[in-house]
Amino acid sequence: MDIVPCPDPSCAEPAEVLDRWELWSTDGPVPHLKTLCVQTHVFTAPVRRTEPRSSRPGLVTENR
Repeated sequence: MDIVPCPDPSCAEPAEVLDRWELWSTDGPVPHLKTLCVQTHVFTAPVRRTEPRSSRPGLVTENR
């Protein structure tokens, strides 16, 4: 089981990776995944959306 942060910016829960694949772009392959978090958010997103929020440039996070 692969666990990543939920891609929803308003959710701080962990999400399970259900599937992984690559989509091609003019800049080369872009890895994507499908996730399901414990709050039942389902996302299909580029892998970069599941990086820890503190390492995402330009993303402002708020304390809960």
